[in-house]
Amino acid sequence: MAIKADTFTGGGGGAVDSVNGQTGVVVVSGDDIAADHTASNYTAANANVDGHLSGIDTKLGTLATGLTYQGAFNATTGAPSIANSSQGDLYVISVAGTIYGQTWAVGDHLLINADMGGSVDNAKIDKIDNTDQVTSVNTQTGAVVLSGNDLAADHSASNYTAANANIDGHLSGIDTKFGTLGTASTAASTDFLQVSNNLSDLNNATTARSNLGLGTAATSASTDFLASTAGIDDLSDVTITAAANGEVISYNGSAWVNSAASAGSLAGLSDVTITAPASSEYLRYNGSAWVDAALSIADDTSPQLSGDLDTNGNAITSASNANVSINPDGTGDISIGADLIPDADATHTIGDEDNRYISTYSDLNGAIRFKAKNAQGAQITKGQAVYISGVSGTVPEVQLARANSASTMPAFGLVYATANAAADVEIVTFGNLTD
Repeated sequence: MAIKADTFTGGGGGAVDSVNGQTGVVVVSGDDIAADHTASNYTAANANVDGHLSGIDTKLGTLATGLTYQGAFNATTGAPSIANSSQGDLYVISVAGTIYGQTWAVGDHLLINADMGGSVDNAKIDKIDNTDQVTSVNTQTGAVVLSGNDLAADHSASNYTAANANIDGHLSGIDTKFGTLGTASTAASTDFLQVSNNLSDLNNATTARSNLGLGTAATSASTDFLASTAGIDDLSDVTITAAANGEVISYNGSAWVNSAASAGSLAGLSDVTITAPASSEYLRYNGSAWVDAALSIADDTSPQLSGDLDTNGNAITSASNANVSINPDGTGDISIGADLIPDADATHTIGDEDNRYISTYSDLNGAIRFKAKNAQGAQITKGQAVYISGVSGTVPEVQLARANSASTMPAFGLVYATANAAADVEIVTFGNLTD
């Protein structure tokens, strides 16, 4: 084997002798590399790359975060939850409501101004109101200054002519109209009532008095009326002496004077007598004087209804066992629009022995009875069969019926209710007998 030995030569001028002063297996970091940049918006910890990175990191920590759109927010339900929201989170209100101490409208913005940290703090919420702002005024934007020419007048003029439909146009029309009107000092005498003429400038004094509601009063003697332009204490025909609280002005036959109003009377009127008035009383003329009286339908001797009488849950009744009569005139009928029912079971009758109805047109449900007299000589009880044994005046007499003798037959009915000897008793001849 032949071995050739050549001389090893280096890399020449292209070889790296060292890296940042280091030789061998070199590992370079930010601490080993100088930063040529001169910082102006941050403070570098030192002049190498790591020092600049440290300064930039510190500066970023002092800056507020930017806005981060988080989507729609429901101000009624509070969804989604903002308990863990971060500073700069922005929500747009999609459903209006009142929450977190503020009222939100659709389109408003909810901005988080600091990290919530797990629970909602109202102080960390800013509201950007996008709904209550005025976007334009009368179609104008910017710094708007309105005048009468910019505002429409809704009024439709009838007594003047507006120059145009805006407020200035109406003011112009009114101003022009005023120029056509006279004044009290310059108008013709026929245009106004002159104070000094005392209505004498009216074409027809009689019509004037009628229109004023004076009738013939305006032509009466001056002594007939109270007349003054001042208060009542200035009237020459009224004498007021030491007026007291509650006194009234009345005519005493020769003059108007003040006098006390008697208690319970109508201002001391001489033809009114009120004695111990009670609540709801009224003034009524009794034929010779006005007196106080309680309101009563008895005051009207022939009252008439102008409409249906509503008892309002009350009864039509009488006092002291008096009868209640409903008696139509002539051939008039009594019409009842509902069932006729007694106020208690089996306690009332229709008609009696001396006052009977002539005819009955109806279905029957009950017993047909006649009145008799107990001639048995002893008590007979309800349900026992009886026969007619005789007559007492116009009333049949009855005794207990027996089937073993022709003289005690036939049975005419059953006793309606137990009756003592010689007492009246009712006999059921047909229908129902209960209990």
